Amino acid sequence: MAQVLTPPDLSAFLGRKVTRVDVALDDDTWTDVAIPQVRTVRVGLDFVPSLARQLLDEVLASGLFARGRVSVLEEPGGVRLLAHVVPRKLIESLRVDLHGAPVQEDEMLRDADLATGGELVAKDLPDQQARIEAFFASRGFPSAVVNITTRQTDSVQRVTVLVDVVPGAPFALTHRRFIVLGAAPKAILATNETYAVHPGDRMDQATLEAADLGLANRLRAQGYHHASVAHDLVVAGATSTIQVRIDTGPLFVPKYEGNEHFASDAL
Repeated sequence: MAQVLTPPDLSAFLGRKVTRVDVALDDDTWTDVAIPQVRTVRVGLDFVPSLARQLLDEVLASGLFARGRVSVLEEPGGVRLLAHVVPRKLIESLRVDLHGAPVQEDEMLRDADLATGGELVAKDLPDQQARIEAFFASRGFPSAVVNITTRQTDSVQRVTVLVDVVPGAPFALTHRRFIVLGAAPKAILATNETYAVHPGDRMDQATLEAADLGLANRLRAQGYHHASVAHDLVVAGATSTIQVRIDTGPLFVPKYEGNEHFASDAL
């Protein structure tokens, strides 16, 4: 749920003369960001709260900034209006180097909210880098090193984004264990052995979820119509155990009843 903030009380500044109107960058990552000239809010006007919104609207209309806020500051003889803005760029192109990591590039970029033609805010880069690190961790690369940089293009509003990910050593499973509820473990032993993840495999969360679903579907096909499968990962030092939790539910056995015929003299 979005948080609705109470607007500040600016009644103390009502009617005071505007002595200065300034725009400040809240991020200096890019040195080619020009501060726009403000034309609609001028020195000498009597302050009313709508001037702050008017100032912010004009600055954001330039398309150079992702978001902003306005401070109203008391000064001798009046008030100063200061717009704080966060620069943005548009992504002209993306260059990605995963150093051979077997992961889906499109999924990674979607998780990081990076796309050609999309918006890039320098202050958001650490968060996007963290998202990529989390994505690689979920794919079995817990020590991935991510570096996101930008290069200027012919347009001051556009950049090329370079995403470099050194995946590091994969995290492999060492043991597999089945925990069965509902049925005798021996009754479904052969089916359990079809579970698609084995010791030595990389701890890929997407592959594990697919293995859970595949096993559950095979159990349902055998008559355990309410079967569910989930997994836990237990790590102790160099040992990593995947615990596959199976709740088969009841076994449904089909029963067929034929028509019954009676001779006329028996009726």
